[in-house]
Amino acid sequence: MREMVPPHLKETDSPRLFNLGFTFRMRNGFTGMVLKREGKVILVKKNHRQMPNNDFYEVMVIRTSTVERRFPNGAVLPIGTERLPSTEEWGKYGWTPHNEDQARERFRQTCDRFNKP
Repeated sequence: MREMVPPHLKETDSPRLFNLGFTFRMRNGFTGMVLKREGKVILVKKNHRQMPNNDFYEVMVIRTSTVERRFPNGAVLPIGTERLPSTEEWGKYGWTPHNEDQARERFRQTCDRFNKP
């Protein structure tokens, strides 16, 4: 199910979390770093602490939250905050190409598709 942005918000109004060079922890021990961003599309290089010599790549369309999220530690992410695609959205808004060349090609194709004016 596609998450809709409330009418009073535009996707461009969201706080930008995923800027170039931004490093973040991912599930299952992976760390990701944003290599490239154009509009709503990012190219992420990720690695795993148990496989330090292997790099993996993901291309993702940044989504925008439509609900406020509260975490046990007291942190709050407001409506309109950028987020990564959910597991259910993978294949529609996120891809894991086999190598860097394929990732860069997927990035270009995804930018053409999702960054239309």
